[in-house]
Amino acid sequence: MKLYPLILCIILFAGAIFLSGCGSGSGDDCANYCYQQDYPNCTAGGWEVSGTYPDCTCNYICPEGGYDEAQPAETEEESADEETSDESAAAFATVTHAYVDAVPVNWDGDPAMDGIIVYPKLKDASDESVHYEGINIPVDIEVWTMKFDENMVEVKDRRIYSTSVTIDSWESGHVVDDLMTTMGIQISYDLMPTLETESAYGGVYIKMHMPDGTVYDASQPVGVLVKAI
Repeated sequence: MKLYPLILCIILFAGAIFLSGCGSGSGDDCANYCYQQDYPNCTAGGWEVSGTYPDCTCNYICPEGGYDEAQPAETEEESADEETSDESAAAFATVTHAYVDAVPVNWDGDPAMDGIIVYPKLKDASDESVHYEGINIPVDIEVWTMKFDENMVEVKDRRIYSTSVTIDSWESGHVVDDLMTTMGIQISYDLMPTLETESAYGGVYIKMHMPDGTVYDASQPVGVLVKAI
């Protein structure tokens, strides 16, 4: 009978140890479980852990404004392009009309002219060229032969060429001293079939389509050499 109290004490002591171990182990298991989960990349955040494993609740708390997600660094070229586009958009507000030059050019070195280069321009109220870069401007181009009507006024006769191109710089309309340049739009005489009876001189007509939908027309209606002579 003297052993009974001793055995009872041993059983109660062991039970207390078991319950204590289970309680602490459950909390530790949830903490270990949560710490292994993915979490947002933020400054000075931490896990809020509750529940008993395996029914754990893991909530990662980021302080307000503490998110520190990595953003790709903007390159100097991208920054310069954005600045140029902003300046060009502001410059477009000054555009009042379009203008076109069409110049005959020899680009293969033989004595005869090979075609024309068309230079489309945007101009302001002072008739100065508007400078822009990095914004696409669609340009429609038509080349016509000309004739005199009954009032001896020179008018369109026959369209011998048409195309649509896109330019993205004011320099596409900038005539330079060296006409052998990549600026402007080259049109070969081979692409402009004319009749022997037609004058060698015709006209060039363009439409420039602005980003806001405005269309500016311009022409060089006389004096453009439209076939080789």
